[in-house]
Amino acid sequence: MSAERDLLINSENLDEFRNNVLMKLNIDSSNGISCYSNLLIPSTFGGYRTHKNDKDIAMFRLKYHLMSLINSVIQNKLSKESMSLLNMSRIAMIPKVKEGTITGHRAIDSGECIYKLVAKWISFKGSVLKRTTRY
Repeated sequence: MSAERDLLINSENLDEFRNNVLMKLNIDSSNGISCYSNLLIPSTFGGYRTHKNDKDIAMFRLKYHLMSLINSVIQNKLSKESMSLLNMSRIAMIPKVKEGTITGHRAIDSGECIYKLVAKWISFKGSVLKRTTRY
């Protein structure tokens, strides 16, 4: 089995992704765009913050939309245009403050939240694979 295949989200590990990545997005970090996106993404795609009546719809979106998007990013299968849209979506410059002084800025956006999901999933799967692989 290839490493890439081990990283893809599928029907067998969808709950694992939901429980160990999607539901663990930090929504208490700030009042900015990252916090908003970290709340919006799990609510839209089946996280525990989803209203009870919308759970089936949200799980459908998770399985047929978010899973496909994340797998396309992992496999580098998004078109150049789609990657451009993902990279520029809702970008905002947030000041970095140290001891009351602005020391620089960092860019955050909803595309960054998708990349965070991908990175957290790869990290989680890497740690699982490492624990189950014998040398």
